[in-house]
Amino acid sequence: MTTLQEFSLISLWVAIIAEGILLAVLYRHMARRYAPRSQGLAVGMAAPPLLVHTSSGKDLTLPELLTADHILLVFGSPTCQGCRAFLNDQEVHRFLTAQALPTYFLTTGSIDETIAKVGTNPFFSIFSASKNTFEDYAVPSMPFAYIVAQTGTVAAQGPIGGGLPSLKRLLDQLSHGSTIREQAPVQIAPPIRRASR
Repeated sequence: MTTLQEFSLISLWVAIIAEGILLAVLYRHMARRYAPRSQGLAVGMAAPPLLVHTSSGKDLTLPELLTADHILLVFGSPTCQGCRAFLNDQEVHRFLTAQALPTYFLTTGSIDETIAKVGTNPFFSIFSASKNTFEDYAVPSMPFAYIVAQTGTVAAQGPIGGGLPSLKRLLDQLSHGSTIREQAPVQIAPPIRRASR
């Protein structure tokens, strides 16, 4: 084999390997871009770090928001009709107050813009968050909510655009999960076999 043939063979293999790497990168990019949207973070996983901004310009982190056994994080937008309905719903407000569940509405828009679009003084604390936060929390639609336990784990999640009924379904996840954790495992006695005569 001549030097020219060896060089050509090596060049060919380098080109094949480079093309394979480029195809793998392209495939990965297309899979991420056009994959179906996720259904949010899984229950039981650790909630990602969170940084929100208050109307007074103060920055708060997730540990600073976790002041109770559980909190409700609602991800929304001032242009979302379900979000505006949630912020103004007196039944939802009474229900969450009775549950003693601190509720925080997170938006990528400005807080003033959100309050202006709501039309009245909303019942819940509104915080501004970055678009990266919405991506970190895998928000598939709005309004979308997470109940986060004081330990920093996701205790329940789901869309809440249906108002109070969808919010009750979300809290049912929480009570169902705690019921499962509190129950002792059931022991089943083996069947009694009778001796044959």
